[in-house]
Amino acid sequence: MRCKEVAEVIEQEGFSPLPDAARGHVAGCAACSALIADFERIVELAHEIPAEVEPPSRVWISLRARLEAEKIISEPDYVVQTQSAPWIFHATPSLYSYTTLCLPPDMCATNPA
Repeated sequence: MRCKEVAEVIEQEGFSPLPDAARGHVAGCAACSALIADFERIVELAHEIPAEVEPPSRVWISLRARLEAEKIISEPDYVVQTQSAPWIFHATPSLYSYTTLCLPPDMCATNPA
């Protein structure tokens, strides 16, 4: 196995555990051995990094106030809309027909007696 092939194996499969052929090459190649050592050190140091911590709420409040002051963001204009029931649009012609055709004339608003 050559250095390029070891690099491809590392890229595709990771470096731990290395296939036997790659381990044989790394044992005799100073450049690949140093590369593996570097990767192992990077992983070791990455495990020492603390988990991400959520900043205090005051940070978000301050950031939002600053962005609003700079007119980068603004409060949305809320429009209160009344929403009628969607079925009424489909039922209205039927209701109108029912009231004009089925109700006695003295009960129908369109046919005052």
